[in-house]
Amino acid sequence: MSGHERNLKGTTLRIETLSIAAWMFMLLAAAGPANSAQRSWKFIVVGDSQGFDNGVNTTILSELASEVVGHRADFLLFCGDLVSCYCSDLENELRAWRSTMQPVYDANIPIYPCRGNHESWGTVAAWQSVFSDLPDNGPPGEKHMTYSVTHRNALIVALDEYVDPHRVNQAWLDTQLAKSTEPLLFVFGHEPAFHAFHLDCLDDYVAERDIFWNSIKKAGGRTYFCGHDHFFDHAHVDDGDGNPHDDIHQYIIGTGGAAFYPFSPPYEGDNSHYRLEQLHHAKRHGYVLVEIEDLRVNLTWMQRETNDLEHTGTYEPNEVWSFSAQPLMLLSPNGGENIVAGSVFSMAWKTYEGVIIEDVLIEYSTNDGRNWNCIGAVANTGSYDWPIPAINSNQCLVRIADLNEPAISDISYRTFRIVCPGDFEPDGDVDFGDFAVLAQSWKTTVAQPNYHPQCDISETNDDLIDYCDLSVFAGYWLTGKK
Repeated sequence: MSGHERNLKGTTLRIETLSIAAWMFMLLAAAGPANSAQRSWKFIVVGDSQGFDNGVNTTILSELASEVVGHRADFLLFCGDLVSCYCSDLENELRAWRSTMQPVYDANIPIYPCRGNHESWGTVAAWQSVFSDLPDNGPPGEKHMTYSVTHRNALIVALDEYVDPHRVNQAWLDTQLAKSTEPLLFVFGHEPAFHAFHLDCLDDYVAERDIFWNSIKKAGGRTYFCGHDHFFDHAHVDDGDGNPHDDIHQYIIGTGGAAFYPFSPPYEGDNSHYRLEQLHHAKRHGYVLVEIEDLRVNLTWMQRETNDLEHTGTYEPNEVWSFSAQPLMLLSPNGGENIVAGSVFSMAWKTYEGVIIEDVLIEYSTNDGRNWNCIGAVANTGSYDWPIPAINSNQCLVRIADLNEPAISDISYRTFRIVCPGDFEPDGDVDFGDFAVLAQSWKTTVAQPNYHPQCDISETNDDLIDYCDLSVFAGYWLTGKK
């Protein structure tokens, strides 16, 4: 082989090697980090698509379907009033709605709707027949209407507000929020929590509304999506605690095709101790695009450039608001537990990927957060064996925080109970009332009528109430609520 041939062959090999390397680089660049698909995702929110084409505004709804598919959204949340239901045939109108949204279903993009007041004019059976493919993990009587979905690093909760009008099923919601291990929470229903245009909304029952609103806050949520009012309205709901970073924002997105309503502040409903500030308002068709990158959330109001339905609509970004979820989450105790004083409880928490927290401060409260007691500053290992003190309270909470950045913190979602052996009544105290219960069972065995199984508190558990149980009881004498 000549020198020229050898040089030519070497050059060819180098080119081939570079081509392979370039191809591999482009492939890796396109794929991104191994977990990028989990870290970056998006969804769309809108509601109120009533119209006169079999109950639907098919012009706007068809455009919205194209937008959902065009964005390659992970899913669509639809905040009720899908159809007009002025006639008695709700099922026929809902099927027309699904037919209009068929491009979204064909793209394998899930749609999660909730009922609005218009759907409540029809039968529950009609809704459940058309949407039998929705999750059925809701409470009894609310199948396919109230439900939750876990997606990537978020819990999504759909709420029906018409089984019990203008209320949510708070007990079911509390259970969902307490057991969630995801840092992001998105809750949606049909009615605004705070009155804008419609008089009928969740503030018809203010106390229940406030409990609902606070439950979103305690679970780390920052938004509530709804419709009912036919316009876009983004309001910051200040809870008055001086910390805007845990306030919830109400997004009214009744912009899916229904005729518009007039509104301008003030928000004249019963706002309790909350103060509302309007951040953006628009009487235009559109939707909210929610984009998530790790713990960062960007919400963009995408507005149709004209309300003239004779012209094909284009949707452009308008108002943008962003927030970040807390990277520290307490997993247990998170509410409802019964923990025995003197035992050791394995506490657990979670720190989200990419966040560096070296040490955490752990505290507990026995009076629902009015006062806090230090457990200790420990390494951020995700767990800690807590020796339970000799207290007796059903109003206990645990708080965990970054030792160097106390604002990064989490608290038990609900109170739990620390039970002192000896609180036989039980009323939160070990006192003469409990001594009377013990005395009544004194020297009885399991087969005798006066035997009280809770009084058998000695470690031997010998089915006999005697001096061993009295000794344990004496160790907790006069412990109680603090």
